[in-house]
Amino acid sequence: MGLSLASIALLVVTILYMAYSSVLPTPLWAEALAPVAFGASLISLFIRVAGGIYTKAADWGADIVGKVEAGIPEDDPRNPGVIADNVGDNVGDCAGMASDVYESFVVVLAGALLLAAVFKLAPSLVRLSIMLATLTLIGTLVGVQVVRGEVRGKDLAAAAMGKLNLALYTTIIVAAILVAIYSFITFPLMEAVAIFVADLLGMITAIVVLFATEYFTHYTFPPVRNIARQAVLSASNVIVAGYSYGLLSAIPTIFMVVAALGISYVLGSMFIPPYGIEGGIFGTAVASVGLLSLAGIVISLDSYGPVSDNANGLVEMTGMEEVRDVTDPLDAIGNTFKATTKGYAIASAGLAALILFIGFIYEVVERMGIPLTQAFSELMVIDPRIIIGALIGVALVYFFSSQTLASVGRAAGELVEEIRRQFRTKKILEGLEKPDYNRAIDIVTRHALRNFLVPGLSAS
Repeated sequence: MGLSLASIALLVVTILYMAYSSVLPTPLWAEALAPVAFGASLISLFIRVAGGIYTKAADWGADIVGKVEAGIPEDDPRNPGVIADNVGDNVGDCAGMASDVYESFVVVLAGALLLAAVFKLAPSLVRLSIMLATLTLIGTLVGVQVVRGEVRGKDLAAAAMGKLNLALYTTIIVAAILVAIYSFITFPLMEAVAIFVADLLGMITAIVVLFATEYFTHYTFPPVRNIARQAVLSASNVIVAGYSYGLLSAIPTIFMVVAALGISYVLGSMFIPPYGIEGGIFGTAVASVGLLSLAGIVISLDSYGPVSDNANGLVEMTGMEEVRDVTDPLDAIGNTFKATTKGYAIASAGLAALILFIGFIYEVVERMGIPLTQAFSELMVIDPRIIIGALIGVALVYFFSSQTLASVGRAAGELVEEIRRQFRTKKILEGLEKPDYNRAIDIVTRHALRNFLVPGLSAS
C-alpha cells in the first residue's frame, strides 16, 4: 500500500515535470504542473470525507447496538452492522488516509518545483525535491523488509510494535545516508549541509509526530491509563480528561514543526542560493519534502491497522477463540498506528499547503510585475518567521485550554469522591445528619487557586 502510494505520486509528478519542462520555458512549466496538486486535493477531499463518514458511522452504529444495548461482542456475526464496520476500516482508515497523504505528497513535490522555478534556482536545486523523494523511496524498499520474520517474546504487542517501528527507523537511516551521499556529491559543502539537515529535520518531524501520537493513544502510556481511571468517576470525567489530553497532544507536533521550519529557514537563507528570503523559503520546502517523502513507510504502517482489525473480526465471527490471544494484541497496536498516521497526515497537509501557498503568492506577484523584495515586505503573512510565531500562539491556546480542562477534571474528581464519602459514612440522605459543605467548598477553592497558576503564567 505505502510503496504503491509513494511510487505513483513520485511517478506522476516526475513525468509531468519532464514533459512540461522540455517544451515550456521557466516558470510556465511550473504553472502547468501546479494543477496536478489541485486535482489530487479535490479527489482526496471526496475520498477522505466520504470514507471518514462511512467508517465512523458504521463503527458507531454497530458498537452502540451490539456492545451497549444487546450485550454481544463487537464483531459478533449476529450484529447486522458488523460487515459494514469491517468494510469501514478499509474505506476510511486505509483508502481515505492513503488519499489524504497522497494529496499532500503530490502537493509538496509540485510546490517545491514551483518555488524553485519562481526563484529561478539552479537546475540541480529544481530537481532536488524529486531526487530526495526518490532516495527516500529506495530507503522505504529496504525498510519494509525488516518486518518479515517471526515475532518472539511473551509480550506480542510490544514485540510486533518494535518490529514495525524498526521498519521506520531503517527507512530513515538508509534514506539519510543516500541523501547525504547525493548532497555532498552534487552541491558545495555548506549548501550540501543545509540541504541534508533540512531534509533530515523533515524526517525527524515525522518521528516526533508519530510517537507523540502513540504516547497519547496507546494503552501502555499514562494518558490513556489516566483517562480510563476517570471512568470510575463518571462518563463526563472521561470526556473532559480525553479532550484535555487531545489538546495537549497537539503541542509536541506544533513545536517540532516550528523547529523544523525555523532551522531549515535559517540554513536555507545562509547557504542555499540565492540566499536570503528565497533561500530560506526553499529550505523550508526541503524540510517539507523530507517529511512527506516518508509517506511510503508511514502508509504501510497505517495499512497494518485495518488488516489486523479485520483479521481479529474474522476470528471472532468464525468462533476461533483460541486464535484471539494472537489477534487481540495485534489489533490493539493496529489501532494505535491508525491514530499515529492521522497525526502525520495532519502535519504533512499543513506543511504542503504552506509551500504551495507561498509559491502561488510569489507567482502572482511576479505576474503583476512587482519586485519580490517590495512585495514581500507588504505580504508578511508568507514569511516563515511570522508563520512560526502564529504556530507558537496556537500551541499556547491548546496548552492553556488543556491545563484548564485538566484542572476542572481533577477538582471534580476529588469533589465526587468527597461527596460519595459523605453519603457513605453519614446519614445525610435520611435527613439525620447535615452535609459538610465547607469540605466541598475547600476542595474546589484549593484546586481553583492552585491550578490557575500554570495556565496564567503561560498566557503572560
